[in-house]
Amino acid sequence: MSPKKIKSVELLGSKAQLKWSQTAEGLSIQMPKMETGHCAYVFRISVAQ
Repeated sequence: MSPKKIKSVELLGSKAQLKWSQTAEGLSIQMPKMETGHCAYVFRISVAQ
């Protein structure tokens, strides 16, 4: 499977703008400061067609 160019990354349930980058190594997402105690984080990752 060849990697696709990522168009956007969103953290579901948050209005914060995420800082992210895509390299040959993979996807890196910088998380905003958030409350502790959350069980899981869910991302919506959109790819270019």
